[in-house]
Amino acid sequence: MSDRHVAELGRLWYQLRTAVRRAPSYQPNLIHMDLVEDDDDMRDPIVSSSARDDAVDRLRCLNRCLRFKHEAFALAVNILDRFLSIMKVRMRFLGCLTITSYFIAINILEENQELPTPVHLLRVSQCRCTEADLFRMEGIICQKLCHDFGAVTPLTLLQLYHRICTLTGIMDAVLAKKKLTPAEHLEQTIAKLEACLCRHSFTKFTAPVLALSLLMCELEVFDTENSAPELYDTLTTLKVA
Repeated sequence: MSDRHVAELGRLWYQLRTAVRRAPSYQPNLIHMDLVEDDDDMRDPIVSSSARDDAVDRLRCLNRCLRFKHEAFALAVNILDRFLSIMKVRMRFLGCLTITSYFIAINILEENQELPTPVHLLRVSQCRCTEADLFRMEGIICQKLCHDFGAVTPLTLLQLYHRICTLTGIMDAVLAKKKLTPAEHLEQTIAKLEACLCRHSFTKFTAPVLALSLLMCELEVFDTENSAPELYDTLTTLKVA
């Protein structure tokens, strides 16, 4: 390994340790969504886990349509889930909350891109809220999350793990078997991770655990079925294991 690769590997390990240490601060907790509660307004119920999953799945399609970074989608989901972790939200606000989370994410991460105006974003997303609603929701989100949007997401960890495995040669056999470049393989694995992010059941796993387990399944060196049966069952359900 060249001196340049050694230096890069050292930098990656430092970034990984820092990310793993920071990740718990941004871990959502949506377990309350699985609890059955009496709701005094059945015409406008509290957001359920399935409604959250549908909203995130639509957001994934929107991000692909607009061709923004994977990081923008991952951050938007993190913002949405962290908000849902601390606030009970009625269904009539879910669309506005979801698109506003995305609006915040793309404005943070896509500074070099031509960003859609709020009106255009609302139109292409088919969200029924107004521009004023979006800005009002943005203020609420910023207040509740203390303007802290530097989240460590499962994608953050996956990219670091993948780069380290590539540099150290751990990925060589998998890449040769699948006839893929590291970039192509990472893109495929990110697609699987995004499928996981669309299912609230994966939020029970920390970002480091989810990212590393997904990559280890790709490497076929981790017996997920025996080591983490609950995670294995969920991955298998999504057919990403």
